[in-house]
Amino acid sequence: MMKKIFLAAMAIALLASCSKSDVEEGNNLPVSGEAVLSLNVATPKVSTKNEGPHNEDYSRLDAIKGLDIFVFKEDGSLDTYLKVPSNKTAIKDSLANIKISVTPGIRSIYAVANSKVDNWQGVTTYEKFSKMSANLSNENFDNFTMIGNVTQTIESSKNITINLERLVARVVVKSVTTAFDKTPFDGYSLDFAKLYLVNVVGNKSFIGEEVLPKQILNYKEYKESDCQSLGMTACLYESISNRIDDSNPYIHSHYFYCYANTLQNETNSERFTRLVLEASINGKKYYYPININREGFGWNSSIDHKGIKNNTSYEFNIVISRLGVDSPDKALDLKSVTLSAVVDDWGRASSFDLNF
Repeated sequence: MMKKIFLAAMAIALLASCSKSDVEEGNNLPVSGEAVLSLNVATPKVSTKNEGPHNEDYSRLDAIKGLDIFVFKEDGSLDTYLKVPSNKTAIKDSLANIKISVTPGIRSIYAVANSKVDNWQGVTTYEKFSKMSANLSNENFDNFTMIGNVTQTIESSKNITINLERLVARVVVKSVTTAFDKTPFDGYSLDFAKLYLVNVVGNKSFIGEEVLPKQILNYKEYKESDCQSLGMTACLYESISNRIDDSNPYIHSHYFYCYANTLQNETNSERFTRLVLEASINGKKYYYPININREGFGWNSSIDHKGIKNNTSYEFNIVISRLGVDSPDKALDLKSVTLSAVVDDWGRASSFDLNF
């Protein structure tokens, strides 16, 4: 579900300074037209609190450090391409009144922010554009890839707003606590705890579709080399130094970022993206795999999707009451944990409690 949020704030002087020489039309791609569009490009709205492994400010989440605009005709051919260079987009909230010439007709307009693509040469059709992809290794907290699109019938000059969405989703663990009191595990603790994501999609097309060959990170288990290949610290993995027990709850937020995975059913090779709590209990290693936003793990009929959707946040408070399983990709005994889960589109939240 595209998020419809328009942020009107704008530094007019910045865009007024974009002369034709400031804008790269790139690689002899066709740029012509009889109508002039005034585009307003709005970033996703975020709260004012801090987040991230090092409490990065929320304001960095909507930074635009480069913007590419594509206009496609009905037959899929490219009508116009416009590049707003990074030195003209280093602001937050929105870009307004971007002028672009197009020919009349039904036009599909795509805006890609922070693409990390240096050269779009040869991308002269929608089909070729749809195969261009982002890679999780290039994502970072202050320049997440964002994309938005609209389709309009253009007959004369007009104003159009494009709302951007982040290509990544966010998974948040807000707390890990235990409830071992008066159970056979009374007095036990969680030691050497770790939090990470497994079966993470590592590449995604700019229009949100699968890319072949599909890259999967942390396939079925934590892989140090996969996590170290990413540009963002703690993107998929963080350790917890504290011992966690009934008297010492762990109340600290950890933030992870991944691409969408809305797989309908699992096979031996195609797996759900999972959040995993790993810990040593009484000297033995246990795993608590959580199927993110799936039945039994937070999903309910009020949520319009199962699994992980882009630009969406999934927040968990985890309470451990018994031993886990022996694999990070094995179905969890639903009586092992209590989850308090929130599914949030990074601006509007609904919450519910789950007891297993």
